[in-house]
Amino acid sequence: MTWIGPAALAIAGLLFLLGKRERPPAVPPELAQLALTSTGLPNDPPPETWPNLRRVLAALEGIRARWGRVELLSAYRSPAVNAAVGGVADSLHLEGRAVDFRLATPALTRQCFESWVSNPAQVAGAIQETILYDTARPRIHLGLCLPGACAGPRFSVHEGISDEQDNA
Repeated sequence: MTWIGPAALAIAGLLFLLGKRERPPAVPPELAQLALTSTGLPNDPPPETWPNLRRVLAALEGIRARWGRVELLSAYRSPAVNAAVGGVADSLHLEGRAVDFRLATPALTRQCFESWVSNPAQVAGAIQETILYDTARPRIHLGLCLPGACAGPRFSVHEGISDEQDNA
């Protein structure tokens, strides 16, 4: 019989407890597409962002139903991914409340944005901000409101912005 002293037992107990740490839950498969990044950095959205990401997914489905194919460029961004792509410090992407996308053609992308500007009631109560990055390959940034807290959509157009944040 081998005698194990109190210090060895304490170390063994500590190692056991460290091995029992809870791992964060796996990202639901339907949300994983909203966290893809070409940066090579970890980008798993934490559970508190999942309800927002489900709302982003629903918004994308609505856009797809009306406008056809949607090319997803960026949705959830971890702080490291956001910094790597030059995102702003208070980006809605960090909360899972924003998505950047483009439609099948530049003309359709612009038409989609213009339809929201000309009839903001379409997105009132759901959309906080909408930005058209009007380049040769335009893209739309859509920022969702917090549920029950929306002052109305803000629209803006940024021209001459590079396409560097594509596939952030």
